[in-house]
Amino acid sequence: MHPLISGLLISIIFFSLSVLIFSKIAFPMYAYCLVGIAFIARISSKKRVEFLERCFKENEFYRIRILENGILALPFVCFLIYKNETLLSIGLLLSSFILTLLPVRAKFNITIPTPFGKFPFEFTRGFRRFFLLHFVAYFVTYFAIESNNFNLSIFILLITFLISAVYYSFVEPLYFLWIYNHNPKLFIRHKLRTIFMYSLVLELPIAISLFIFFPAQYWITLIALLIGISYVALFMLMKYVSYPFGVTFADELIVAACVLYPPLILVVAPLFYYRSVKTLSKFLHD
Repeated sequence: MHPLISGLLISIIFFSLSVLIFSKIAFPMYAYCLVGIAFIARISSKKRVEFLERCFKENEFYRIRILENGILALPFVCFLIYKNETLLSIGLLLSSFILTLLPVRAKFNITIPTPFGKFPFEFTRGFRRFFLLHFVAYFVTYFAIESNNFNLSIFILLITFLISAVYYSFVEPLYFLWIYNHNPKLFIRHKLRTIFMYSLVLELPIAISLFIFFPAQYWITLIALLIGISYVALFMLMKYVSYPFGVTFADELIVAACVLYPPLILVVAPLFYYRSVKTLSKFLHD
């Protein structure tokens, strides 16, 4: 995915979660600082720090560490300033610099089991990489339902579908196509069935909660589910439009427009389908 598109989505998610923390947690400014420090500390893994130490001189090493910690702290600092928590913002920035001297030396090798092993590649890899975001979405949905905020719940439901859609930004090796004995059209239909099954596995906890706690708005929830699955399908088609090369910026802009205005999917999806079949015909045959 193009950095501009990724940055826009990340910014929206970050701001939404920041607002939620300040509206739902007691003493939110302190909890927010702890979240920021934990986030910054994640890049201080033993393997990464040792790699930087081997590659750079001591002065350069600390300049790089201070710069990257400062960049990661900047969004949290800006939001704290926005909330008139200037002293805490300064404290968070100083803490990010102190963390450069106290790298986390723990190393974890954990294989996260997934229910998506039958049909690799996207959901298996994507879930293991972004599974924490789904749990954050469930957590936010709980507070949204508790505060009787249906609009926020629907927004989070669509965000979780977009997280699943990002799984299709990874381009699989060619042999992942060849393990299927399909022509291009059957291959895409197989991918669409996989998207339908696996997307619902991840989104059903939120959808069922909305059906239970907001029964009068069931039709909006159904529409959101349909739009969300369409998002994931569109990202899949976009990937195969230019397979095995990266997605073009023009196609990403088109998809971004569809995300902001879903009716466009009715026009764009058939065009992407035709282009994907044409591209895949170079690698898959009847």
